[in-house]
Amino acid sequence: KTTTIFGHASLNDLGPSLIMPDAILDRIVDAAHHCKVNSIQDLKRETGWTDSYAYGDDVVTIIRRHAIPLPSPFVTTPLRLNASTSIAGPSDQHSCITATKRCNKCSACGQEGHNARNRVCHNHPQR
Repeated sequence: KTTTIFGHASLNDLGPSLIMPDAILDRIVDAAHHCKVNSIQDLKRETGWTDSYAYGDDVVTIIRRHAIPLPSPFVTTPLRLNASTSIAGPSDQHSCITATKRCNKCSACGQEGHNARNRVCHNHPQR
């Protein structure tokens, strides 16, 4: 675009940053990676580039051409079958409710469900 507007000499002397500075280009790449640029207005808002209305259509076209399509949010994942489908029977007061969680075991009396510092224990010194 620099060559068609300013000529080949300007491209050789000043480079492509005459139309778009490198900081703006970096910001466009970052915004495109986060899918924030879908229109010229988005480009202007995300970058603050002064020439976004003049050359933004070309930039948005390039972004759309190279952007990875977003996955559909309506894709369903099959559910896994639960391996433990047994029904738990009645349990007493001191037993463990879930098998994955480790129960406390009292070092003073040996019962499960509390520790030696708990006043529930019959061997607690303040009881």
